[in-house]
Amino acid sequence: MTEQSKIPVPPQDEPAEAKGSLIERVVRNYDLVKLAPAPIPEELIPPAAKRRRYRRADEVAEVDEVAPVAARAPAPAPVAEARPEVVEPEVIAPVAEAPATALVPQVQPVQFKGPVNPVNRQHLRDQGLIVPEGSVTALLEEFRIVKRQLLLNAGHLQQQGMGFAAQRVLICSPHPGEGKTYTAVNLALAIAAEKETEVLLVDADFAKPSVLSSLGLPGGKGLMDALADPSLDVADCVQGTDISGLWVLPAGNATTSDTEYLSSSRTRQVLDRLVEGAPNRFVIFDSPPALAASPAAELAKYVGQAVVVARADRTGQGSLEDAIRLLSGCPNIQLLLNAVHFSPSGRRFGSYYGYGGVTMASDTKRLLALLCAGTALNLPLAAHAQSIAYGDVSGSGAKASSDRGTDAAEEDEGEGDVRASRRGGGKKIKVTPYIEAQQVVFAELKPGNDVLTYSVLAAGVDAAIAGRNNQASVSVRYERRFGWGDATDNDALSGVARASLSVVPQTLKFEAGALAARTSVENNGAAVNSGLEFGDSVTQIYSIYAGPQLATNVGDVALTGSYRLGYTRVESPDALQIAPGQTPIDVFDDSITHNAAVRAGVKPGDVLPVGLGVGAGYNREDVSNLDQRIEDRWVRGDVTVPITPDLQVVGGVGYEKVRVSSRDAVRDPLTGAPVLGSDGRFVTDKSVPRTIAYNADGLIWDAGVMWRPSRRTALEAHVGKRYGSTSYYGSFAYAPNSRSSFNVSVYDSINGFGGQLNNALSSLPTEFEAVRNPFNGSLSGCVAASGSVSSGQSPCLSTALGSVRSSVFRSRGVMASYAVTGNSLQYGIGAGYDRRKFIAAPGTVLAAANGVIDENVWVAAYLNGRIDRNSSFSTSVYGNLYESGDALSGDITAIGATAAYYRQLTSKLTATAAVGIDGVKRENLVDIWSGQAMVGVRYSF
Repeated sequence: MTEQSKIPVPPQDEPAEAKGSLIERVVRNYDLVKLAPAPIPEELIPPAAKRRRYRRADEVAEVDEVAPVAARAPAPAPVAEARPEVVEPEVIAPVAEAPATALVPQVQPVQFKGPVNPVNRQHLRDQGLIVPEGSVTALLEEFRIVKRQLLLNAGHLQQQGMGFAAQRVLICSPHPGEGKTYTAVNLALAIAAEKETEVLLVDADFAKPSVLSSLGLPGGKGLMDALADPSLDVADCVQGTDISGLWVLPAGNATTSDTEYLSSSRTRQVLDRLVEGAPNRFVIFDSPPALAASPAAELAKYVGQAVVVARADRTGQGSLEDAIRLLSGCPNIQLLLNAVHFSPSGRRFGSYYGYGGVTMASDTKRLLALLCAGTALNLPLAAHAQSIAYGDVSGSGAKASSDRGTDAAEEDEGEGDVRASRRGGGKKIKVTPYIEAQQVVFAELKPGNDVLTYSVLAAGVDAAIAGRNNQASVSVRYERRFGWGDATDNDALSGVARASLSVVPQTLKFEAGALAARTSVENNGAAVNSGLEFGDSVTQIYSIYAGPQLATNVGDVALTGSYRLGYTRVESPDALQIAPGQTPIDVFDDSITHNAAVRAGVKPGDVLPVGLGVGAGYNREDVSNLDQRIEDRWVRGDVTVPITPDLQVVGGVGYEKVRVSSRDAVRDPLTGAPVLGSDGRFVTDKSVPRTIAYNADGLIWDAGVMWRPSRRTALEAHVGKRYGSTSYYGSFAYAPNSRSSFNVSVYDSINGFGGQLNNALSSLPTEFEAVRNPFNGSLSGCVAASGSVSSGQSPCLSTALGSVRSSVFRSRGVMASYAVTGNSLQYGIGAGYDRRKFIAAPGTVLAAANGVIDENVWVAAYLNGRIDRNSSFSTSVYGNLYESGDALSGDITAIGATAAYYRQLTSKLTATAAVGIDGVKRENLVDIWSGQAMVGVRYSF
């Protein structure tokens, strides 16, 4: 985005058309003039308005404060010449002073008697919102000016006989993520401070409600419930708050018929009920984006004013014009320009009260909004251009604080540049290729003391796609090491990718993921993710999956379906036998997986008071080692019983058939020992039939709860019977704000190594940054999510990578992660416990593994941050405790830590220095410790 301070100022001798403030030049260059109404003839302007006129623009020093849109509007013949004057925005009580008209009957005011819920002030502060009872800030001052204009307009509309509509304002935007919810909430908080006015904030974004989560309020019945149920009084759905004068009406239960309900005759009755008998009540609607959902156009018919929020750096003129046309049912539309980086006046709000303030002219500050005269079609008023500023990016390089001023509905998807693009409503593709040169010193600390030196050349690319319907993150790196002295040459490929691409928006999408990782295999099959090199035990892992997902409705019936095809390969020496007498550990080679599922169901209340569903699934994995095969077929019905709007009891019963089978290895005819091929794998004996290793055939059931008190909190917990025994599974996701998330997942499944790795890949978020070892570029156990992680997702792969044994296993465990993406710091931690019980057919070479239980406890953490404009740092630590059920194999403990410093030399050239230490403690073998140091440079294209 162009830095506004670098835009040249027109020379003084240029023509008048080239002069003026930045706002005036933007209006001229982008032809925004045509959005303004025709000027009002002199004889039609009310006398009161004439008496309060400013002097002409060329006589006023603050000319840049006059909204240029109205002044440039062309006048149709034979209307008199346009005048540049605007009405002074005096402080006028908008509704209280308005005389009663025939349209506003004098009746008993409707009283809201809903529960009073406290609003967490710290939660408001974390989101960059106005904090009631707090100090006077630049943010508060600017929204005071914006609200004053809206209240002034409301008073004039009331005088013109618009009735209840004069008390209602619609806040909208062309696309998601342009700041409408942020604007609506701040305006409501600002208006609530009025001494003789109260405000009702209505969440009318029925598909993605976010007002309650922005204020930290509980869920409940709302506007859509009142529209759908004639017996429900909408006043009973309104929630009170501990902020004097502020009431909130939730969106209510989601429905696919929201537009149809809004177009019904009941809508006007319900909306009039909200202000009936209360002329001092102001209603603000936070609506869906105009170009993304149709309810905004319907709501526009019931309001006296509409404010269209547009991002200065992303909203296109065509989108803005289309949105205004769709909202034409409202007679008065104004524009709020968001994310501006320049203020012509350089004013400093807030400092007058002794609380500092923000100088708007500074190029290191972000501006929030300009309230522009848009299309006040029938009102002889022109709004002043105002700027709302807050936050200081100051070259932090992480997250601009003004990015908080966006729709909370979009804030769960990610942060930073990628998130900002989606909030702009369009797709953004960010691709950063790079080349890198390093000099690495590797020092063996134990058991020897060798020192090896490597020169490294690497190339890679980090890419991201972010849009409303498409998201993807990719990080790929190839490096070549050139050894000096006793060090050997080698190369490595590493990378991770996740994508969700829409084929038919909201209906059909395509999911894919891929991984290339380098690990070290121990004598018990454990995979150690560290910077160590164990000679022949270095292992390269590749995994990929792809498939479609369908979600649609046939009447009240929701239909979902998915299919996933996956492939995983491990390139490593096989049949490791470290201790004498130890049974060789057969290392996984490759496998193909198929996962398919379909379901049809109805929600509670659509057909019956309870929800009903029926589904079926098929999972299969073919492991090349000894032709092992897993086949899992199931069918089930389920029921959902709502207890409260946020709590549901769920249960289901069905039938499953799970079978695990394999062949044996070719045996030496003299010794009976298994035969190994040239690749080190057991040679499968195709001449013998399959042997059943596991068979579960019968009824399955489960019962549980689903708790979703807000869009930021979701809990699902189940207990039942599967795989012939008790089974537990579930998930918990909590995102206290758009920059942090906490996730827990409990799982129980039968897989091979490839199947579990494919499952872990599919659970990664679609927006992340890879966390890499600075010495060899290898991936750590977790990725750094760019925002909140959804329920059922996990940013970590450590559980799946814990062991590369070829045997099929039943895996049960739990993993948790917590991540924060701040302005200057990003940090996260993941931990988990995985218990694998291996399954192998009797009489085969893998029989010794049958019933063996391996346990893996792991933890991985990272901390990255910005030191100043040109320097940053990154740190990471990991730990693994792998306990093998094979007494001869012993346990493995691996720990390590790295730290790196980055200095930006030019806009594309970065210098790096890093140190690290790794260690592996092996119960039956000698321990290994090493240290590394590196200096390097990276050039990004």
